[in-house]
Formats: sequence, structure tokens, C-alpha cells
Amino acid sequence: MDNKISDKRAIHLLISNTLVNSARIVFYIFLNIFIWKNTLDVQIIALFNIVYLTIHFISYPIFAPIVKLWYKKIINYISIYWLALVYLSVVILWENSINYIYYIAWTFGFFNWMYWINYHTQQFEVTNFQNRWNYTWMKKSLHTLSHIITPSIIGYIIWTNTFWYWFESAFAISIIMLLIAAYYWAIKLKKRKVTQFQFKKLFRKAHKDKDIFRSLYTYLLTWFAFWNTVLEVVIWIVIFTYVKNEADLGFILSLLSIISIILMYLFWKFVSYSKYKYAIIIIWILYSFILIWFISFESVYLIILFSALIKTFATFFSIPQKVISDNVLHKIKNCDDYRAEYVLLRELYLYTGWMISFIMLYFIDSIEANKLAYIFVVSIIFTLIAAFSLSKIDLTKIENTNPSS
Repeated sequence: MDNKISDKRAIHLLISNTLVNSARIVFYIFLNIFIWKNTLDVQIIALFNIVYLTIHFISYPIFAPIVKLWYKKIINYISIYWLALVYLSVVILWENSINYIYYIAWTFGFFNWMYWINYHTQQFEVTNFQNRWNYTWMKKSLHTLSHIITPSIIGYIIWTNTFWYWFESAFAISIIMLLIAAYYWAIKLKKRKVTQFQFKKLFRKAHKDKDIFRSLYTYLLTWFAFWNTVLEVVIWIVIFTYVKNEADLGFILSLLSIISIILMYLFWKFVSYSKYKYAIIIIWILYSFILIWFISFESVYLIILFSALIKTFATFFSIPQKVISDNVLHKIKNCDDYRAEYVLLRELYLYTGWMISFIMLYFIDSIEANKLAYIFVVSIIFTLIAAFSLSKIDLTKIENTNPSS
């Protein structure tokens, strides 16, 4: 079985996902900054994220069976077009968006779940055991590229009012990206035997297998510590308080992504799949050192350096984690019948960790390093447990188990 990405559907899915991710960057970075500019209240930012994550979390188990049993192409269009309508509501509301910020979080969380569970389920279909790590590298590289381009362009447009009113223009561009993404997501899917939604059965199987269970709970731990969590949001706010405008913020975030993609390439070039579990331990050591350094020596320059390194380490960690997590599913007999259920289970773990981080921020109610130290310490401990757990998974054993898809 070839490890190259030769299926055109996979390429189309990558393009579509990259465009959705670019639109999501606009929503997630600049809407959090918009809230901060208008309120200077960390608790409102934390509550905005908690509402979004709670609706997303609740929607997953209620509606996941629809994704498995209903025609998936219809779900594709519904999810992206409704996300575009959420962005359009921000354009229409303009400065009044701050008065409806929790409603915006609610609607975005509801339709965002629909997109992601459908995307992850289809990703299983257009990739296989052998090429999944290549696909994941390509996806992360394209996401990093979008993090290079999008913040600078959108930040500049917002700051200079280049096209229209600053806030609306950013979200109008995002709507265009979502519509193009819908076009590229029109992929043909193989007809499979439709089975009932068997979440309870998958839940039991997953928790009986040590490797699958390890891969699942590491998502709770790392999504507390890494992706789009308190660390990233706080970093954006702290940098913005120093630079005072969206253009400089966007430029710095783009610069961080350039550093990250260079280090990602070196990682991909010199670290093979068989060495992933050892690389994860080394990454944890570096990650912990940087967090402690940040707590001890707070300055704007260290914050920028810290941000670049955290972004890089998060990427390094997430790629082997994602590949391992996808591949351990093959240990279950007839694993193709449990894709939607597995994605749901993994997302429940993931969003639990993500939500806990913002609940902690809500009660801490500060962006001062000495108060955030509590979150940093928990992040170090959680990442240590995740690194150790992933390193215990026998990749060779998984590779020899049901590797047909």
C-alpha cells in the first residue's frame, strides 16, 4: 500500500479544510481581541469560550448519529453554509456584536461540531494506514501556512480600514473563504453499508484496549495545554496590549508561524514515524523548560519567543498524537463501522480538556504571569502524562493489526 497522497479527494479535502481553518483564524483570534478591546475583561473572554465549547460539546453526542446515518454531502453543505451565516451575522451587527457575543458563541459552537465530525469521518475514508501520517503532515503544514498569511493580511485590513469598516471586512473575507471551501468539499464518497450508531459498543471496546484508551485521554490533557486554549488566547491578548494594533499583532503571529513551519520541516525531515514516541518525551522536556522560563522572566520579547516555541512544540506533539490516535482504531475488528463513534469519543475527551482550561481562566481572572502560573504548572503535568502515555503505545503492534484501511 502506497504512502503517497494519490487520491484526489484527499487533496480536495485538504484545500477545503485549509480554507475553513483560515476563516476560523479570523473568528477565533480577532473576535477574542475584539472582546478584549471593548471590555478589558478576562472573564468575558473566558465565558465566551466556555459557551462556545459547551454548545459544541453537547451537540456532538446528540447529533453525531445523523452524520453516520444521513447523506454526508448534505451535511458538508449545511455545516459550511451555516457557519458562513454566523460570520454574516457578525458583519451585519458590526459594533453591536459585543452585545450579542454569547449568542454568536452559541451558534458558532453548534454548527462547528457538524463540520468537524464530518471532516474527521471523511478523512478516514480518503486516507489509509500507510499514508495517514503524510496526510497529517500536509494538513498541519497547510494550517501553519494559513497562520502565516491570514493574521498579517486580516490584521492589516482591520487596522487600516483598507476595504470597508475594519471588523466587517475581515469577516466578509472569511465568508468568501468558506464558500470556496464548500466548493472544494464536493467530493464523492464510496457507498458503504450503513450500520446503526454504536457508541456504547465502541466506548466499551475503546476503554478495554490500553493503547486506544491512552490515545484518547491524552487528548484531554494536551487540549488543556496546547491548541486554542488559555495559553494561545492569553498570548494574543498580552502581545496586543504591547503593540496596541491588529496589524502588528497579525505580523507577529505570522512571524511565529514562519518559525514554526521551518522547525516543522526539520522535524519531518529527521524524525521517522518509528521514533515518534521518543520525540514526544524530548518535546515535553523542552515545553516544560519554556513554560518555567516564561513564568520566571516576563517580558514582551520573551513572550514572543515563548509563543513561537510553544506553537512549534504543540505542532510537534500533535502530529504524532493524531497519527497514533487514528491508527490505533485499526486494533478494533471492522473498525470502518466505528469511525463516527470514534471521532465522537475522541472529541468528547478533547473538548473536556479545552473547557477545563477556560474555566480555570474564568476563576483566575487575570493575564499576569504569576497568576497564570497555576495553569502553566497543570499544563506541564498534563503534558508529561500525555507524553509518557503515548510513548507506551507499541506502534509496531498497531501496524500489524488490521492495516487495510
